[in-house]
Amino acid sequence: MVMCHVSLLWLLLFGLCPVSVPDSIPIGMFRIECHDRHFWLSVSSNFLGHKFRFDVQADSEVHEVSGQWAAECGYIMALDSWGDLLLRVSYLACLVENQRETEFRLMVWFINQDSNEEEKSYPLLLTCPLQVPWAPRELVCEQNYMEVSVLKLLPPDNHIGTAWVTPAPVELGEGLKEWRVVFRIPALNQEGGMREETVPLKMAHLLGYHINTTSSRILLRCAYGSKMAYTLQWGETDVEVVSATILYKLKWTLLTVDMSVSCTIGQARIDDSDILWSLPRDLPTLVHPPFIEKGLKLGVGGRYLSECVAHQRGYMIHNNNRTLEIRIPFGAEGGIIKSHVIDGLYSQSYFVDVFLLREWEDTAWSLTQQRTFRALFIYHLPRPVTLINKTVPSQREFFISLCCFPHDVSLGNVTVAGQPVLWEEMERNGVRLSQNPFPNNTYMYLFQMPFSHPLIPQKYLGDRFRRYTLYGVFSFILFPDGEIYNHSATVEAELQDVVCLPEGRMVVMVDTAGVSPPVNPNHTALLDPACRPLETDNSRAIFSFSIDSCGTFATHDGDQVIYRNEVRNMPPFPPHLRPLSQPQPHYRVPLGCVHPENGNRTLAIYLPSHSPKLLPRKHTHKTALHSHSRHPEGSGEEQIRH
Repeated sequence: MVMCHVSLLWLLLFGLCPVSVPDSIPIGMFRIECHDRHFWLSVSSNFLGHKFRFDVQADSEVHEVSGQWAAECGYIMALDSWGDLLLRVSYLACLVENQRETEFRLMVWFINQDSNEEEKSYPLLLTCPLQVPWAPRELVCEQNYMEVSVLKLLPPDNHIGTAWVTPAPVELGEGLKEWRVVFRIPALNQEGGMREETVPLKMAHLLGYHINTTSSRILLRCAYGSKMAYTLQWGETDVEVVSATILYKLKWTLLTVDMSVSCTIGQARIDDSDILWSLPRDLPTLVHPPFIEKGLKLGVGGRYLSECVAHQRGYMIHNNNRTLEIRIPFGAEGGIIKSHVIDGLYSQSYFVDVFLLREWEDTAWSLTQQRTFRALFIYHLPRPVTLINKTVPSQREFFISLCCFPHDVSLGNVTVAGQPVLWEEMERNGVRLSQNPFPNNTYMYLFQMPFSHPLIPQKYLGDRFRRYTLYGVFSFILFPDGEIYNHSATVEAELQDVVCLPEGRMVVMVDTAGVSPPVNPNHTALLDPACRPLETDNSRAIFSFSIDSCGTFATHDGDQVIYRNEVRNMPPFPPHLRPLSQPQPHYRVPLGCVHPENGNRTLAIYLPSHSPKLLPRKHTHKTALHSHSRHPEGSGEEQIRH
């Protein structure tokens, strides 16, 4: 592939073109490339107006690229996977100037119309060299037409003494008017049988077949579903076939050339998590066994993929008996994903433009090249949103990810416990939201929210455990239609509150966030009201005390001693002096540590990964691990013996 030359022939175009006065070409809106056998011209989706079209011109002849004419003449216009407008034109198309089979030129006009029906015209002269020499036979399976071109045969020298006599032409000259086309089509009353119909070239044109000749090649092209085409099932795929032979006179010799062409018309289907596209390996009427496969290349978006890149993206080609299977992972790089909401559920469609170059050698042709272009698509595939709970309770915050979204999805808002989380207050309240991109142009959302947030309810479970629950609704906006998808999520985390040291001390951190009526952590105390927090913030209080102080009492349970205390709400004034505006809610958090009766001082201990500044850090005893209490997975609980 090389870049195509683009010229603006202002003076010439003013005199020849009946379209309109040309406008200046905007930078970056057109991309023009030369491929093996095609011009590729794309127009950015940002530049497309209310209406648009392509016109092509040769001398004073101008045609709009559309419908049946486009298919029979070797043009296709479509929106590609990125929403850009694509014009792909065969080098052998109508109105293409062929210069000695080595360089091809085409005059294209892009006409853009705004909502006021005002038109602007942009002229582009496309010039492409022939990069790869022509093969003896070449086939093109486009999305809207089939094309075959073969090397024009030359008659043998008519030496004296030749045993055969060449027929005299009906009319002199080497024009196309004497050509005949023989079509082979299934016989109606004979299963598996074929019948022949011979028609003059003019009739073949009326039947939808464009037949032409260059200095070295003969060409046949037709749209799918033409009059003399037929469909057959080959393996698990449907194939459209045009079986044709052209008879023509060159000098004094009657020559025949096989101009058959067949293309798969089967669509892609989903197989597990892959898009599967199947093609016949030995195409009917085209392959004359035995044959040798000479090459196989896969391309996406107009560019061939190296084996390394194809492997990285997960693209695979399998040779399954008589069938070639192209496998592309759903959402793989090279295609585009479109999001939808169907019956309240999130779904995705996936589009990818692929082309396949096959080369083979058989008993009839020394080399055949076939290029197949196909837009593969899977519509409205349900894609449940994956919620991954990455919460580590010891870090005292919820950490979840929602995966995976293409770029047409954006998180609009988050609701927790029925209340919207305001974007401008997120950082101030310790809430964080970020995106994590992936190589296939999708990304996940990461959402973090502290246990202490007022919208996070908590419940004491007993045995020193507390449960925090995130009730969230994540509302996503789908562009460009503005559809809304709501994804509900409930995430729970359990965390120990008491937190038992080997030297006979207890350290506890309580969180009063979410308590109703509110409790001021500065007004909390242990059973002994004199034992107040060592440190507080707006929702948490930290206590550190000996097991023989602050009202701690012991109970015996078998060979264990359980030391118990409580954190209570105790405002720093007598109850009879309490202001009416500050009710004293009933608030108590039971605490407890377990020690063995035998004095080995084995006990349960919980150390948060981010210990408060005032947590005692000086340990003078060697430690070993042992267990006497619940161990929630990932809670960070350790055991100590000394």
